[in-house]
Amino acid sequence: MDNNSRSRTLWYVGASVLTGLAAGIILGVLYAPEKGVETRKKIRAKTQELEGKIAEKMDNMRHSSERKSEKVNEMHHNMAEMV
Repeated sequence: MDNNSRSRTLWYVGASVLTGLAAGIILGVLYAPEKGVETRKKIRAKTQELEGKIAEKMDNMRHSSERKSEKVNEMHHNMAEMV
């Protein structure tokens, strides 16, 4: 397969993917069960819910990291006293 044939095939695949994506978006909008305002409200609510969960998990990770760091510092201090 030469380069020209390969690039043509790649172009057809890319065009097909974009066409399918556009068709999916159009059909999704046409057959949406709710109005756009309601859909946006649901998306916003879910986004805020996920933001809260992510923030909570990050806080938990930060606190866990701080506790581990304190333990390491305490162990380092105890080892220094032993020496």
